[in-house]
Amino acid sequence: MATIQEFSALRTNIERYKKDFALKSVDMAFSFFAIDHIFNLKLQDDDIEESITDNGNDGGIDAIYVEEIIDKDPIIHFFQFKHAQNYEKTKKHLPGNAVDKLVNFFESLSTKDRKFLKELNPKTADKVNQPGLTALRPF
Repeated sequence: MATIQEFSALRTNIERYKKDFALKSVDMAFSFFAIDHIFNLKLQDDDIEESITDNGNDGGIDAIYVEEIIDKDPIIHFFQFKHAQNYEKTKKHLPGNAVDKLVNFFESLSTKDRKFLKELNPKTADKVNQPGLTALRPF
């Protein structure tokens, strides 16, 4: 678990990202910050912003990034982020419904559940249906 100093430092960085990238919420800034650091600051800002799908009806998926690799199949990264608004909330466990949403999302993809996939928000649906993701194509 993070210390209060680590939490404060993270919070400062998230607030800076929110301001620097004109992001609409702290949660969006957290997602942007996390993706940026997971990929060691090597992604373009536009690629990070485009990968974020978090916006209700996202199937529990907060971001999808497709890493193109020359002469190989792409690597598809799915993210679900949990951001605590204050230090006390960092002590809570991952909500069970968050895991249930992920399981349902991947089951729906694998069974090509049209009803579920049509209920996804447009950004998540676009990511799932983009060319090159043939293993995940719902239709």
